[in-house]
Amino acid sequence: MKKYLSARLRISAFLMAAALGTHHAFVPQMATAQSAPQKIQLMAETLRAHDSGNLGLAKKHADELIQVAPDDANVQRLVARIDKSIEVQNGEVSNAVAAQVSVDADIAAAPIQLESSAADAIIATPVTDQKQQVASAEAVAKAEQQKKLSTLLVKAQALAKKDGDVAGARQLLDQYRAAGGSSGSEKRLTKELDRQAAAAIAKQKQQAAAAVIAAQEKKAAAADSIVTAAAADQAKRIAAAENAVEEANMLAELGAYAKANGVLNQAASSLPLNATTAKVFEAIESAKTDIILMEAQALSKAGNAAAARQLLEEYREAGASSRGAKKLTKKLDTEAADPYARDIEEISPEYVAQNVIIKDLLVRGRAQFLNGDYDGASATFKQVEAREANNPEAKLFQARIAEILRGIHKQNLYKTRAQMLAEVDQGWERPKVFSMDAEDEEVGIVDSGILQKMKAIVVPQVNFSGMELTRVIDTLSELSVEYDPENVGVN
Repeated sequence: MKKYLSARLRISAFLMAAALGTHHAFVPQMATAQSAPQKIQLMAETLRAHDSGNLGLAKKHADELIQVAPDDANVQRLVARIDKSIEVQNGEVSNAVAAQVSVDADIAAAPIQLESSAADAIIATPVTDQKQQVASAEAVAKAEQQKKLSTLLVKAQALAKKDGDVAGARQLLDQYRAAGGSSGSEKRLTKELDRQAAAAIAKQKQQAAAAVIAAQEKKAAAADSIVTAAAADQAKRIAAAENAVEEANMLAELGAYAKANGVLNQAASSLPLNATTAKVFEAIESAKTDIILMEAQALSKAGNAAAARQLLEEYREAGASSRGAKKLTKKLDTEAADPYARDIEEISPEYVAQNVIIKDLLVRGRAQFLNGDYDGASATFKQVEAREANNPEAKLFQARIAEILRGIHKQNLYKTRAQMLAEVDQGWERPKVFSMDAEDEEVGIVDSGILQKMKAIVVPQVNFSGMELTRVIDTLSELSVEYDPENVGVN
């Protein structure tokens, strides 16, 4: 019997100690929460910021919370949970929920350990009072346990309804279940929390979709702005190109064809090639062909038919055709068939160059003929005949020179006959004897002075081959004056 009572007492003592240990484990936490409202407020704000997605604010409150309760295991787990959420901030909502479940799964009540002093106190109590103490301890433990569970459930309901802190409410419910609590209110609160979590997930998805739509709208607006700016720039370039076409036409009318083409080329290079600018490019090409035709017409008027034909070929190669081009072609063909319209310099450039030399020789030969240089004139006209064998002017002057020389040579006949008759007549002169007188001596002195002067005059070089005697005498007389030191000469 004693053994039975002793065993029963030991069981009662064990239960009492368990109740006291449970009370000892939870009561300090409640006392700390009641004495530290700042800690609770910070934890609620941290969880609320975390659930709303504002991880920066949640991290700030968590840092303040760790300063208030650095040794609190729940606070440490909450800080770890926020750090992990920050790492997966850009991940899917399902990953975030999985992380939440992983963090929540780590939250578990620490195992209850009985204090040896409480158990020893129960065992050391007298046997008569042990039953009463066990019953009292069981009642107190049950009341405290019920109070703790009620407090946890009420707090969880408050967090869920007032603050919307689903994570905090779930944490309290986990503590409630770990402490052995189970009720219809707990199940209803669990369903409500599941509904709120699903609503939060749906809201996050909706916000994410709205953010995507907003980003797409922003990109579309930016694209529209770029398109609008590009359209405005293109319209400006088109207007500038149209003005360039007008300017080029004006320059072509003034004869500045190269400058007009340069203006058109610059306008074409500034335009993008698309359906909108296609007509402007056609206008530029049409203006270029018009300028080619205008330049060809100007060259035709200036008598440059070859250059005009070349420009007409370029005009046709560009695919252009007009009445003006046909008319110009007909005009050039007519001029090509007219020999009087042909340029001799283009047809026979060698003949033109030779003709210039012949004209110069003819002028020189006429000058020599007029001045009596028949030998020089004859040599010059022979050069003309060497370049142009059938030159009539050279032949005419050669005939006149030959007639003049023939007349001169005919005079030689009479001269020679007269000289020979004079010599015959002189042969009939009888020898005479002359006496020298004073007058004759003076004459001899004069003759000696002329001889000395002639010796003093030195002519470097003379050539009178084929020249008449009269001309030789006149030339010597002029040379005697030129080379006489006294510039007097000998007559």
